Amino acid sequence: MGKYVARCVANNIADELVDLDFVFMNFSHCTHFFGFRTVLLGLYNGQTLPECNTEYLMRITPNDEYIKIVVYENKVMVELMFSKYTGDLR
Repeated sequence: MGKYVARCVANNIADELVDLDFVFMNFSHCTHFFGFRTVLLGLYNGQTLPECNTEYLMRITPNDEYIKIVVYENKVMVELMFSKYTGDLR
């Protein structure tokens, strides 16, 4: 947040417009849900995406993981991950 404020101040002094930072353009949430590590990124339920030019990529391992990625016009718009993996994600 401090970095974004510094950009706003510097751009105001230079009389330039500030584009929104990636942090403010993308929804993300990480939690645990029914014993699964859960990560939701982007437009996680795809409610406004049209059916044409939309590609759905899924990997499902029963009782272990469910991963779904939705790509619209060659851009990743949605990522859902439910996984029992408990290791460090770094």
